[in-house]
Amino acid sequence: MPDLGLPGGTRKRTVTRLLRRALRHYEIAVTLGPCMRVMRSGRPVLDTGAGVNIVRTSVLPANWMAYAEELTALPRIRDANNNRLVTKYAIHLYVDTGGVRLFDRFLVSDNLSVLCILGTEFIEQNIEAILPRLRKIVWQEHVRCTEELLRPTPILACLNDSAWDRHWQDKPARVRACNRYVSTDNKRSGSWPHATPLV
Repeated sequence: MPDLGLPGGTRKRTVTRLLRRALRHYEIAVTLGPCMRVMRSGRPVLDTGAGVNIVRTSVLPANWMAYAEELTALPRIRDANNNRLVTKYAIHLYVDTGGVRLFDRFLVSDNLSVLCILGTEFIEQNIEAILPRLRKIVWQEHVRCTEELLRPTPILACLNDSAWDRHWQDKPARVRACNRYVSTDNKRSGSWPHATPLV
């Protein structure tokens, strides 16, 4: 006779749920740059398996050597495919997510497979929680906010079984073409009804 939940009784237990494999790579949207005048947008990867922050040279502006420092001791860094990453320079960059602005040190590499890697040092110092199911990142209280209220940053994609799991798809932008007109009147320009078309 099966037990109906009485104290001291025995019940046969069955597994009703499986735990999801831990995701280690999270893609977010940020702007990066050595100063606020030269910021470039990109999608760096939060990597819980990488120790340091690394940036690819193609993300940096043309005069990035003016902001960089040469490393005296070259670190031995390997990527996920066990290829050696040559890093000879380090640079301090602003990382702006729209709600949080940080200034951190990055190693510079030519042959990085992604635009930028934010490693465990960055995660431990600045991030309170990574919530893959809710697709957001919660920042710690001490980070400098660009707004009054601290907003979580959305996770754009998660790397799962060597494939990026995205909950959205890139779509081409809709653009309307319009003709430019030059007015015969010197005070008007644009698309006025009595303007003559530009030849």
